[in-house]
Amino acid sequence: MNRDYTAEGSTIINGQDGTDDIIRELGHAINGAGGWGLNEFLVFLVLIFVALILIIFYFSQRSSAKMTDLVIRANEKNNEVVNNNTFAMRNLAEKMRDNHNANNKKLNEIHDDVKEIKDRLK
Repeated sequence: MNRDYTAEGSTIINGQDGTDDIIRELGHAINGAGGWGLNEFLVFLVLIFVALILIIFYFSQRSSAKMTDLVIRANEKNNEVVNNNTFAMRNLAEKMRDNHNANNKKLNEIHDDVKEIKDRLK
């Protein structure tokens, strides 16, 4: 058996340096790379899809946060308007009650005056 040693330390046996095995393994690697190319492409598409979903979620979260703030502000303004209307209605009801009492008092005075006039005419 004729053995030679290469600089890398691999052994060459009978003049055959294992190129057949290397070519065979490279062929398998290239065929495997074709399969991996498809898988890598699918993985790339999945990663792009995930990135797009994350971007969409980020912008929707930002816009929903803005919309939430707008809804809160609108609700606060609505509460303020309702409180102002309630205050105005209470004031109006109080004024109407005062007017009603004043009108009743005036009507009672008129009624008493009419009674006096009737009594004097008798």
